[in-house]
Amino acid sequence: MSNKPRFISVLPEIIKAFTKANKQVFDKWDISEIFEENKDKWRLPLYMDLNIFMDQLAGQTFLKEAKIEFPDVPTSRLFYYDTASAYEISSGIFPKGYLSHYSAVALWGLTEQIPKTIYITVEQSNSPAKAIRSELEQKNIDAAFRKPQRQSGTSSEIGEYKIILLRGKNTKNLGVSQFDDEDLKDVRLTDLERTLIDIVVRPSYSGGVSEVIKAFRNANESHKVSVNRMSGYLSRMNFIYPYHQAIGFYLEAAGYKKSQVDIFASRDKEFDFYLTYDMRDMDYSQKWRIYYPKGLI
Repeated sequence: MSNKPRFISVLPEIIKAFTKANKQVFDKWDISEIFEENKDKWRLPLYMDLNIFMDQLAGQTFLKEAKIEFPDVPTSRLFYYDTASAYEISSGIFPKGYLSHYSAVALWGLTEQIPKTIYITVEQSNSPAKAIRSELEQKNIDAAFRKPQRQSGTSSEIGEYKIILLRGKNTKNLGVSQFDDEDLKDVRLTDLERTLIDIVVRPSYSGGVSEVIKAFRNANESHKVSVNRMSGYLSRMNFIYPYHQAIGFYLEAAGYKKSQVDIFASRDKEFDFYLTYDMRDMDYSQKWRIYYPKGLI
């Protein structure tokens, strides 16, 4: 009878090394670190490189393998434990990415819904300086918001979840950090204030404006929202459109203190603006110079 392959002989030690890492999901770089640190100690065959090692892992039962494919993006090969959530697996796809929009809303507990779509933002790199943009004009705002909002067509699937990849503007990961939750490991997402800004800017990635206003209310009731931080974030994000009018509208409609609302009310309002795209029946707030769907408040 031939001897066991060396990989099988040291499998208990391999399992122990992965357990010691205290992670739920392992990408190629995580596995490379474990492999390089232990291959000599385990006396693995010289021909066994990282790819062969990963192929051997794929044949075992203590980890599952997921191959995540997006159009025009290199395939991500992940290994994970049975106990890993779809959020943890999704957060492992792009090392520089983070969960955002409706996914962040759900993880912060700002919705009663259980979204089956997970949003991952990967910021675009800084592009060379472009020519100074022309001044914002009312007719251009009107034309842009009469049309449906553009949607990302870059998606993949993990089980019953649809994963949407968003190419976000470069903010240097403003307001992004590890999620402080003992049940979720290695999940990066937007903090509360950044999340509220993002869902105002892209309501269609957040369940729509009705879900956005609920998120603002739930945040006010169950968290300590720093409206000053929101204002600072918004200034640093340097949007073309006057989203401060939409944020102020939501803060007031969701019952925030007058002192909080006034942080956005004190900003200039040079243009009429829109709460979302492609609205048919609208009401208008003179205070915020904003159009919103009829019946929203």
